[in-house]
Amino acid sequence: MRAILIAIAISLPASAENVRVTVDGAGCRTRQLAIQRIWEKLPSIDEVEILPHDERPADNQRIFVLNCPGDAPSREQLIEALGRRAKHYRVLRVMPEGQ
Repeated sequence: MRAILIAIAISLPASAENVRVTVDGAGCRTRQLAIQRIWEKLPSIDEVEILPHDERPADNQRIFVLNCPGDAPSREQLIEALGRRAKHYRVLRVMPEGQ
């Protein structure tokens, strides 16, 4: 049993951090996929998950879960990655997954 726990601890990243990002202006699927592709290119992000419709806070908003092996990018870094699209896709909130 102890060996299994040690193996699990070794395989887990040291400081993995998942964050939830609420974006306004991402109501249509095409926009969601564009945001997903842009953020998945960031070196600090392994995967971007788009949560289903029933978890959105408003009609034109969507929540993205970013799987980060280390420190998560800041709100400013996510906005910068969006580039000119940031005026249409407004990053409202970035918070740790557990909150």
